[in-house]
Amino acid sequence: MRGVPHRLATTLTIWIVLPIGVGFGAFLILNAARETKHARQQAERECEAWAAAMSLGLQRTLLTPADLQKMMAALIARQQMANPTVNLQFLDEYGRDVTNPTGLVRRPVSQVYLWKAMTIRAPVLYYEEHDRWLTYLQPLREPVGVLRVTMTMEEEFNRIRQNALTTAAIGIVTIVIVAVVLRFLMGWLVVHPLKTVVEAVEKIGAGDLSVRLPVLSENEIGTLALYINRMAVQRQEADAELRASEERYRQTIEQAIDAMFIADPDTGLIVDVNREAERLTGYTRDELCQMSVWALHPDDVSDRAHHLWERARTEAGALFEELLHVRKGDQPFIAGVSLGTIRYGTHCVIQRIVWDLTEQKQLAQTQRELELELLQQAKLSAIGAVVQGVTHNLLGPITVIRGYAELLQHANSDLPYLNIILKKCQHVEAIIENTLVKSRREQEQERRLLNLNDLIREELLFLEADLEFKHTIEKNYRLADDLPEIEGVYGDFSQSLMNIVRNALDAMHDTPQKRLIVATRYDDDTISVEISDTGCGIPPEHLAHIFDPFFTTKPVAGTERPGEPTGTGLGLSSCVRLLQPYQAQIDVKSELGQGTTFTVRLPRKPRDNRAGVSQQVVSLTGAE
Repeated sequence: MRGVPHRLATTLTIWIVLPIGVGFGAFLILNAARETKHARQQAERECEAWAAAMSLGLQRTLLTPADLQKMMAALIARQQMANPTVNLQFLDEYGRDVTNPTGLVRRPVSQVYLWKAMTIRAPVLYYEEHDRWLTYLQPLREPVGVLRVTMTMEEEFNRIRQNALTTAAIGIVTIVIVAVVLRFLMGWLVVHPLKTVVEAVEKIGAGDLSVRLPVLSENEIGTLALYINRMAVQRQEADAELRASEERYRQTIEQAIDAMFIADPDTGLIVDVNREAERLTGYTRDELCQMSVWALHPDDVSDRAHHLWERARTEAGALFEELLHVRKGDQPFIAGVSLGTIRYGTHCVIQRIVWDLTEQKQLAQTQRELELELLQQAKLSAIGAVVQGVTHNLLGPITVIRGYAELLQHANSDLPYLNIILKKCQHVEAIIENTLVKSRREQEQERRLLNLNDLIREELLFLEADLEFKHTIEKNYRLADDLPEIEGVYGDFSQSLMNIVRNALDAMHDTPQKRLIVATRYDDDTISVEISDTGCGIPPEHLAHIFDPFFTTKPVAGTERPGEPTGTGLGLSSCVRLLQPYQAQIDVKSELGQGTTFTVRLPRKPRDNRAGVSQQVVSLTGAE
């Protein structure tokens, strides 16, 4: 902190001098532009005057070409003596120099501007060679030709440039002098008083509360010194009172079974803790007594912690709140916090009692998950029973319709639409049969050999009953030939894969392009199922939580808009739970606005896991 006053004085000096320098630079640029503009206007007027005077004299004289040449040579010689910066030439209609016996133009003339002057018979003015030469073309009717007046601008531009450099040098020297003077004044008026304040603050921070600053003025620095003295006095009194009651606190705190923190109500600094607080946070007593209570919370709950602290200071009685805490090493945990004010005379401290709620929350969450899962299983069981009854009742009428249609076809094969009726009956029977097979297999809990291609076909055929899936989704199935069988429970794979498919369909709810890709492949070690969609994608901040129970970005049932999909946050978490016994790995790749791809990899020969070592099921790779 010792360098703070000097840095402040330097910063103030820079912020004062910088606008002056910028303003001076802008003045130099504008002044140079103004002088350049004035020089051009003066040169243009001078060229125009020369051209007007010369053309007036020529047009009143009827001379032979030879005499015209002599006259022009004499005029040019006089002009060179009068103003050497101006050059005169008379060009005939063919662009030749009449004043030069060879007819060659000493300085090439722009054919475009020459043709323009000769054609429209009007004066033409232009700059050439990077604005170093000004050329004025005055067309003449008699004699026919163009009077060319050229003037060099280089000397004038050099003069303007030299003036600008001289002014800039003087300005820079002046600004440097002003900066040095300002820095000296800032050092006298700011650095010296603030240096005294900084030294006092460092001593107070080091624990020397006997430091007092002299109040030499009534300005802001004097007021700051007054507040620092008051803070030192208050801190000294508070420390004395806290030390006096320390032994009474310690006996109560050490006997408590919950973590207890004693903190100063104004600053939030921790004064004392018990052994349970050390165990809960992972910090030692000395480390905690150098921290504030805010350091025990992550940044995203700091506002709630401050609000609860302010309530504890102003409201009577104990307050309770569940807040996220962090242990040493930034390990978060949910804790119950009780705050209360303990008063001793005119002084008070705030007592925080903290206990870990992680296990309690986990048990409650597990219980809730099991209850929802049992409820879901009960719903599915009831729906399965209803579906079995409905399909059995539908199968009889469909069989009768098909039988009579076949009799009609044998009796009179020319009747129209009989083939269509028979095909539709067969299609309905296939759907009913698939539903019955799916219902029976979903209820099986025994492992058997499964062909994932057949399972996927049956499940996707079952989804064809959804008209939106049937008519609005572009489906691309790439199922590998000769896919090896895998041992497992039918319901584990059907429920897991269909949860992923339904999530893909929900993600494409509002997208213009709806394409579902389901592919299977295999190699010597693994069998893979890849499910891709062209939906909205998963934000990077949500990707790490999509397999957490109850995490969902969909609206809860009853709060959705018409046609909007709802969710409970249990679909993907159940995939992890159902596929974990098969040592499966789920890879997720997602890009916002482009879609998501889930890849489920299953080992063809699962490793022996009798020791109960947990397997990593989820792998989030390639997220953008």
